[in-house]
Amino acid sequence: MIVQNSIPSLFQLLVSIRFRQIKTKLTKILIELNIFKHHGSHEHQVHYQRIATRLYILIFVISLIILTFYSLLIKEIHHGTVLNPTEYEYNRLEQIYSDSLSCPCTSISMNYSTFIKIEPQYHQVCLSDLVSTGWINYNEHQDPVAGHAGDDYRSTASSY
Repeated sequence: MIVQNSIPSLFQLLVSIRFRQIKTKLTKILIELNIFKHHGSHEHQVHYQRIATRLYILIFVISLIILTFYSLLIKEIHHGTVLNPTEYEYNRLEQIYSDSLSCPCTSISMNYSTFIKIEPQYHQVCLSDLVSTGWINYNEHQDPVAGHAGDDYRSTASSY
């Protein structure tokens, strides 16, 4: 039993040691990181190059974060056409996209005769013979040979 308990402890100890070694190595790499190296640089220049490297990486990471948030928050515009939508589909789309929904209808989807019936009802004067084409032609017909007497209605009817 003593051997079994010491194996996990030994494993944990080795993992812990290896983790510290990796951490130390990464810290050293980050401290000495210099992407602006020049040959023949003295210690003062190397110090400024490392500061410039850290500043460059910081600005780069901040820019990536800003671009990521911008791309996540930007409202994308999608154009789509729904051919012959039902009334339910149109009402649903209108609720969702009320600000940007447009309906470029070029023809009606159903004939007016399915829901409307037009039956004119004329006034009795409009139905009388006094406005018929035959009566108007009779009044305007001027027979130059026969002529009309002064008291004939046809001589003055066209002025009314």
